Amino acid sequence: MELSSTQLIVLAIFLITYFVIFTEKIHRTIAALFGAVVLILYGHYEGFLSAEDVIHMVEYEVIFLLASMMIIVSLLMKAGFFEYLGIKTVKLARGNPWKMLVLFGFITGFVSMFLDNVTTVLLMVPITINVAKTLGISPIPLLLTEVLFSNIGGVGTLVGDPPNIMIAAATGFTFMDFIENLFPVAVISMIIVTLLFRIYYSDYVKVKPRNIEDILKLDENSFVKDREMMNRTLIILFLTIALFTIHHKIGLEPFEVAAIGASLSLLVNYKKVQKELHSILENVEWSTLIFFAALFIIVGIVDTVGLLKIAADAIVGFVHENYLLATLLILWGSAAGSAIVDNIPFTATMIPLILHIEEAGIKTDALWWALAIGAGFGGNATPIGASANVVTLGFAEKLGFRITFKEWLKIGTLTTLLSCFIGSIYVIILHL
Repeated sequence: MELSSTQLIVLAIFLITYFVIFTEKIHRTIAALFGAVVLILYGHYEGFLSAEDVIHMVEYEVIFLLASMMIIVSLLMKAGFFEYLGIKTVKLARGNPWKMLVLFGFITGFVSMFLDNVTTVLLMVPITINVAKTLGISPIPLLLTEVLFSNIGGVGTLVGDPPNIMIAAATGFTFMDFIENLFPVAVISMIIVTLLFRIYYSDYVKVKPRNIEDILKLDENSFVKDREMMNRTLIILFLTIALFTIHHKIGLEPFEVAAIGASLSLLVNYKKVQKELHSILENVEWSTLIFFAALFIIVGIVDTVGLLKIAADAIVGFVHENYLLATLLILWGSAAGSAIVDNIPFTATMIPLILHIEEAGIKTDALWWALAIGAGFGGNATPIGASANVVTLGFAEKLGFRITFKEWLKIGTLTTLLSCFIGSIYVIILHL
């Protein structure tokens, strides 16, 4: 099908914007926002877009859910919870590199199922580096384990990874739908990937740390800045998670549950936070939220001019003929795409594409789960595949430890291939 001049111009702006986001020559939020503005102005000029259209393109429930969870994380951070968790973990491992690698990996993976993985790794990185320095061991294997497990773990729940939140908003899948369909594959992948790490880091785990006694003498409780705030916020967090599991039964959307959790967390800690509310809100990643809003607009305009419908129509016939192959192609294609482009913009583009396939009368449940698995696991392949990767690299380098692209690719690619292979078998068995 021949594209119109309008479609060609929109496609060109879309591709240029994504290229700039990918190369990171300009901050991704600025690039996405500028791309969205250019498309909006062009849409107004050509007359195919109104201000009301633009407003309806933004998935506000996704942004509201993320902001609410970020507020809860900010309160836990202010209370010193993550420092407490890090020191407690090291003491449990008694400074043993292998035990530390496993514990840090699984703790980060499970925490990332319920809290923003970017914030989780941001808080774990400095703790990990300080502990590794004290023990005289390299922090890089520990850092890579944490960030790779955060991406794997994030696949397991609705709130664990931004792509999952976006998929839930588009499909109406509940928190329990994600638990039933993705939690098992996330846990299985973490377990099997641990075996890969045992082989890959065979020399590292044999290193004998020094100054173990100094670590064991540390009192993890001394790192808690406000125990009352920490305990109250943790109770609200657990209550929020409990509400997530039954939100569809009580008539609440996930973003409403998250908002309840955030507002309750602020309310029960009001006396402590009223003078510091500004600093708490500063920890909310506003640039990420603006990035999301801009992406929704960009993809919405691409869809408005019919480009995604054209792509979907081209795929529909193929999906009808071979549903299994189509599902696997989406899983592995999403993994490859998310390795090259951050999995958030990639997912934003894929969602309306699958919705168009669904409009053709094709059952798409397996396609959605394949997208979630591919986008989540595929983000591990390269340093730019997920936001948590970029944050970890930057923070580690700032603290004096540079993780090279080559070093990441070695373990990241192996982790992605192994976890996607597990995901493929899982999807085939359960959904096809």
